[in-house]
Order: sequence, then structure tokens, then C-alpha cells
Amino acid sequence: MFKNFMKVEETPLLKESERVLSLMTALSPATAEYAAMATQYDKLCEAESRKKERRVSLDTIAIIAANLVGIVLIMHYEQVHVLSSKAVSFVPKLKI
Repeated sequence: MFKNFMKVEETPLLKESERVLSLMTALSPATAEYAAMATQYDKLCEAESRKKERRVSLDTIAIIAANLVGIVLIMHYEQVHVLSSKAVSFVPKLKI
């Protein structure tokens, strides 16, 4: 949903991998130089994938916030009134 608003940063690893890929297009796949560039490209891609951080998406944050608000409302209602067993079923169960 929010992927359209996210920017992709031009990192040196990304620039170098694009440069190696563009050089590889001019070579024949049967040459030893192409094979060396292919292994170099694999190493660059692996380094780039390790560098990426796993961030929590905004959708997940919104779901967590809504669940916490629901729990707080149920707890407040429980302090003021009697809580029936049906109200507890509205709290979603964690999926691991």
C-alpha cells in the first residue's frame, strides 16, 4: 500500500552492481571474463541483500495500535462494568 511512497537510495553497492551488469551485456557468456563478472555480481547482490534492514510496515503498526486501543477499552469497561465472556472474543489471537 505504501510502497509507492518509498524511495530507493542509490547506494554505492547498487551503482557498482548496475555497472557490472551493464558491462556483462557487452560480453559473450562463454568467456572467462563473463564468468568472473558473474561471480562478482553475485557477491555484490549478496552484500546488498545483507545490508537491507527489515522495517516494520505502517500497516502492521496500525494493526498493533488498533489492537492495543481495543484492549484498553475492554479493560476500562471491565473496571467499570461486568465483563461477559463474549467481549474477550473480540481480541484477536496472535498468529505465530
